[in-house]
Amino acid sequence: MTEGSATGTETEALDGMDALPDLRGLSLVDWRAALAGTAEAAGDFQPLGVNHAAALIETGRILLVTFEDEATIRARPGARPLGWAMVERSRWSHLALISHGQSWFRDPAIHAYFDRLGDDGFFEDFTQVIFYGAGPAGYAACACSLAAPGARVLAIAPQATLDPARAGWDHRYRVARRLSFSGRYGYGPDMLDAADRALLLFDPHVCLDAAHAALYHAPHVHPLRLPCFGTVESIENALLDLGLWQGLLHHLAQPIPKPRDLAGMLRARRTYPPYLLALLRGLDHHRHPRLNMLLFRHIARLADTLA
Repeated sequence: MTEGSATGTETEALDGMDALPDLRGLSLVDWRAALAGTAEAAGDFQPLGVNHAAALIETGRILLVTFEDEATIRARPGARPLGWAMVERSRWSHLALISHGQSWFRDPAIHAYFDRLGDDGFFEDFTQVIFYGAGPAGYAACACSLAAPGARVLAIAPQATLDPARAGWDHRYRVARRLSFSGRYGYGPDMLDAADRALLLFDPHVCLDAAHAALYHAPHVHPLRLPCFGTVESIENALLDLGLWQGLLHHLAQPIPKPRDLAGMLRARRTYPPYLLALLRGLDHHRHPRLNMLLFRHIARLADTLA
């Protein structure tokens, strides 16, 4: 692992690129090779056991650590890790933890890697460290933030644990029951104790997501309820579609994030068709004819504006 924040050589290497490459259309083997080559040119790349890898690009004093699964990355436009946008547009450094399947990143190789980063003082050379993940990756972001005391965390509907003794009520991920959620980097809410601030996004109408979110109840954990946004994937897609994903990261990077800024950013949902459709269905289900009429008028005005 390259230690410290961006060195002059690494920054020059990235500055010499027109942009980080588009990886779409590549075979899996070629995609993995291109990802590794890009990281090695501007930072570091390490396989972590059989099922995970770490790709680091160092260019700025703010470090974004994302947890993503390979299939999701390859399905995106550009087939690139999410954090590469922050490298290009905001000159942040980026560390992508990538899984070759849905693993919750419960792998001793992952834990040993973060132990090494912590022991080597890697995170201390950045002015701000932000962890990000969604769903299972959101759990990993919360858990692994323990390695970087004072970090901030943005997580979408993270599980707290899938240990049957603590979350036996969540039957969605039966295959994950074989994973151990004890020991190092285990129970998500406890692992956030060393974080400076965490922002958890979830739809309160998705009952199991809300139940997990309720287990994250420390004073420095701030729940952001997003009714009518739906599943983990729907929330992440909405943030990306509306340009809010980067805005939330910049919000967390502020010395003192202001809660009122979140309300301003979320006004963008008022013009987002999937949100409006979900809201319309909810009002119809609960039989609110007056609110339905007001929403129809809003949608009609929006349609006229866009026509």
